[in-house]
Amino acid sequence: MSPHAIFKAERSKYAPNFTGITISSPGKDFQTVSFAAEKKATLVTFFSTQMAYRMCKPYLEAVESTFPSHPAVGVVRVQFEENWMKWAIIKYVLRGSTLRPQYTPEQQVHLNFGSPPDVEESYVLTKNFVNRGEGEATHITNTQVGYVLLLDSKSRIRWMATGMPWPGELDVLKRGVAKLIGHENTDYQEVDVAD
Repeated sequence: MSPHAIFKAERSKYAPNFTGITISSPGKDFQTVSFAAEKKATLVTFFSTQMAYRMCKPYLEAVESTFPSHPAVGVVRVQFEENWMKWAIIKYVLRGSTLRPQYTPEQQVHLNFGSPPDVEESYVLTKNFVNRGEGEATHITNTQVGYVLLLDSKSRIRWMATGMPWPGELDVLKRGVAKLIGHENTDYQEVDVAD
């Protein structure tokens, strides 16, 4: 279960820097820290299986429908592929000269995820899971479930969830994004991080 409010900035932990290749620029490395620094709020989903992606999808849809095309909001989908053979095939398809030119970046995102890119977003393919120290510190330890992180511009984890959303979690996420981009509600409170 996720917290009922975003974490206080001074008590928040820093997110791991997920790096990998993207659909739009498969030739260069993408880093979530650099991407988040350009935004006031960044939603990062981390998954390795289709089931894990389905767990993340409601959170993505909530942010995309509430903040369409907002310049201060970013969305990053990080797919971790631990099977080197699958990783090589996916990487080949992303870099392939036969498939990619047939579709615009918007169509590529639509084909891969089934949702239009209303929020500036990136799909990142990585083969490096979070190292043990970072994983234990941030509670990202299971490669088979989906993780959702709400980051501020300094890549601090301001809110986190895993698995399918419980009732009310999507509302907390939307209020958290609104607070980070400056559209906060005055009765919204921040919480301390439980160690």
